[in-house]
Amino acid sequence: MLDASTAGSLKQKSVIKVPGAPEGFAVDSVRGLFLTNLEDVGSTLAIDLKTHAIKETWRPGCAAEGPRGLAVDPGRHLLLVACTDHVQALDLAHGGALLGRLDTGGGLDNLDYVAETGLIYAAAGQAARLTVAHVGDRGDFTVVAIGESAPGARNAVADANGNAYVTDGQGGRLLVFRAPQR
Repeated sequence: MLDASTAGSLKQKSVIKVPGAPEGFAVDSVRGLFLTNLEDVGSTLAIDLKTHAIKETWRPGCAAEGPRGLAVDPGRHLLLVACTDHVQALDLAHGGALLGRLDTGGGLDNLDYVAETGLIYAAAGQAARLTVAHVGDRGDFTVVAIGESAPGARNAVADANGNAYVTDGQGGRLLVFRAPQR
C-alpha cells in the first residue's frame, strides 16, 4: 500500500485553455489526440497531444444541454458522443461528419465502448434504461439489448466479458447486467 508520506509529488506541466466547460474525455493514441466536449457551448474539441493546440472543433448536434461523455474507436476512425438522449457517431477521418445516431431515452450522461466487440453501453437515467448496441464500421448502430434499470441510474461501464455496471446514485446501488448474447 502506498503511504502518502513517502509518495512522490506531482507538478503541473502545462495548462490548455479551452473556450468552454470540458465534459468527458477520450484519447485517440493513433492520431495523437485528446478529445473533450464543451458542454456549455455544444462542441467537441480535438487537441493535439504534442503541441497542446486545438486541432479541430466539431458540433455533434446535441440539444441545448450540450454533449456529455465520449469514446473513441481509433481503428475505425469513430468518435462516439453522448448527448442527453442519444449517441452520435462522428467520422474522425472526415472532419467529424455525422455517421449515425442511437436513441437512448433521456438522462444520458456518459457511455462506455468496447472496441474489441464493437459494443456501446449507454445508461439513460430519466428513461431508466440501459441500451447496448453494436457500432458498425460506418458508424451505424444496431441495438443488441435493452434493459430496465432505475430512475436516475446512469454511467454504464462494461467489463471484458461484456457485463455492464450502472451506478444508481438515488438508490445507493450498483446495478449489474449480464452480457447480451449475440
